[in-house]
Amino acid sequence: MDVVTAFLNPDVEEEIYIQFRQGLEVPEEFKKRAPALRLLKGLYVLKQAPRLWNDAVHATLHRLNLTHCNSPCLYVRKEKSDFVIIALYVDDLILTSNSSALLSKVEIGLKENYKMTDLGELSWCLGIQVAQCQDSVQLTQRSHILKMLERFGMQDCKPCKTSSAVHFKKECLSGGKLYLRRTLKDMRVSLDL
Repeated sequence: MDVVTAFLNPDVEEEIYIQFRQGLEVPEEFKKRAPALRLLKGLYVLKQAPRLWNDAVHATLHRLNLTHCNSPCLYVRKEKSDFVIIALYVDDLILTSNSSALLSKVEIGLKENYKMTDLGELSWCLGIQVAQCQDSVQLTQRSHILKMLERFGMQDCKPCKTSSAVHFKKECLSGGKLYLRRTLKDMRVSLDL
């Protein structure tokens, strides 16, 4: 689910004023009374905007009885054997549950607080393709791997059991390799250079 204009939702706690933009037609008498405008809500251009949004959504999820886990972006609500898990990434929320009734309750609570767009069943998340099968969920980074191969001019290479036969600058690949290792430990590509 995507929160529409997420950074515009939270209230601004400190006093922040903005000037009128040049070219904006504002009556002179108004400009004389109020040479600047006080912000009551967040704006995307504020450096505080991400923190304001994160604090606001954290408070909302807490009011909906979700507990913040050790991970900074993971929230869980458990009722008897039912649970809802929410993963938060900026203004996108991934919701999963073993109970459609509990999931519906949480979705309604979120929609009461924010204007949201349901993006449907999860298919991509942070460069990871998600395929939901009948009895499993498959994660793949095929697209990322192909982009890495293309970046290093290896898109036409033949697969082999170990990549140690390939010689190129190890440090160039290290960032992409580290990303792949951290996101999916069970890769079907050998990454041990």
